[in-house]
Amino acid sequence: MFQAMATGHTTYSTMHADSVKSMVNRLENPPINTPRILLSALKNVIIQVQARSGNAVVRRIKQILEIVGFEPETNELITNTVYEWDAGKDKFL
Repeated sequence: MFQAMATGHTTYSTMHADSVKSMVNRLENPPINTPRILLSALKNVIIQVQARSGNAVVRRIKQILEIVGFEPETNELITNTVYEWDAGKDKFL
């Protein structure tokens, strides 16, 4: 997938992770072993959770983030939170 993105192809993917940090951890370690600098090819990350709404269990988008770059000195991805869901109010901030 990252090779396709590096050559300009549009890609979509899903994975199980509850935050950008855990997503990075899953992608960097076996069996995927993607170098962190390549993760900056990702542009958008959507984190979805299960939550309660009354008596029902529902899915909510917890966060929508954009990856805006890579900081080589700290080896960290630079992210910007576009939307964040407030569980107590059941709405986006």
